Amino acid sequence: MAVTAEDAKLAEHFIYEELDLRRVRDLAKATYEWDDATAARAEASYRDFLWVCWNFARAETSMTWVSLAADKFGHLHLQDPAAFVADCAQIFGQGRALIHMPLYDGRLVVETDCATARSHYAALGLDIPSDLRTKCIWAVVSN
Repeated sequence: MAVTAEDAKLAEHFIYEELDLRRVRDLAKATYEWDDATAARAEASYRDFLWVCWNFARAETSMTWVSLAADKFGHLHLQDPAAFVADCAQIFGQGRALIHMPLYDGRLVVETDCATARSHYAALGLDIPSDLRTKCIWAVVSN
């Protein structure tokens, strides 16, 4: 099924306006001892990451990379599996989830991978994370 502009609009709206991450933010503040501003920045980075994933990591083997702040925040989102799976279904479609992988294509991420990730953020007009991970990556895959 082809992705339409309306699909993109709905996904973007859900990611930035409807996705309730208050519990994740509170858990991040407690777990990492973040202040409100740091937690808010990490949440914003995670939302941007979800939008990048929606746009660039929807194919079975497509990958995108995560910033350290978004990675930490995402790990805590995973702490409530039912909510995480439901949120992924809302964003990526039924039966699709954001899956964390330590390696890409059997290897660690290299600088050219990070350049690809930076180009994804730039293409969407998002701030490019200065802390892209080179050891943790994420992918959108089918269940």
